[in-house]
Amino acid sequence: MNIKSIQSARGFTLIELLVVITIIGILAGLLFPAVTRALDAAMAAKARNDVTQLVSAVKAYQLEYGRLPTTVVSSDDGQEAVQGWFQDNNDEIMRVLIGENYNDLNARGIVFLEARQAKGSAGSFKDGLGTDKKYYDPWGTPYAIKMDTSYNNELEYYGKDYQNNVRTTVFAVSFGKNKKQQHPGKAMDDEGVKVDDIVSFR
Repeated sequence: MNIKSIQSARGFTLIELLVVITIIGILAGLLFPAVTRALDAAMAAKARNDVTQLVSAVKAYQLEYGRLPTTVVSSDDGQEAVQGWFQDNNDEIMRVLIGENYNDLNARGIVFLEARQAKGSAGSFKDGLGTDKKYYDPWGTPYAIKMDTSYNNELEYYGKDYQNNVRTTVFAVSFGKNKKQQHPGKAMDDEGVKVDDIVSFR
């Protein structure tokens, strides 16, 4: 056997190489949806943990100071629906919970929440506390926190005409991957989009 025949026996033909590449491509295509689902599930689990921790921090503050970590006080549920909702302004709550004496609400400087630093930069923060002091979910939307600023131990979330339907002093919400506020009691919203809100009271 000469050297040329030995070399040709060791190498791949073009057809064999294309078959291998095709098989790898098919396997990658089959694995991609599974990997995407696993990543989405991990992000949802992180958001679920965050909303639980946010609620625990607010309740710990309330236990320590005998009030909620805000200067807002609502006289009725109609006002509370607007004034007791903190999302784009959740930095007001976060400053207090991380130990700042914001609005003279944490004079003892107690840290109620150890928030991780957000990824990204201004305008694109996600998964943590941004330099703007807002707390973002894994998809880059600020967590919504609703507090019982009328102090009647009831809150409304997708109730009818401000009807209270959640018996608690505080809850937190992530609007999920689709970044839309949706009814957590439904599988699909009115536009046919799958509901993926993550709420602390479920």
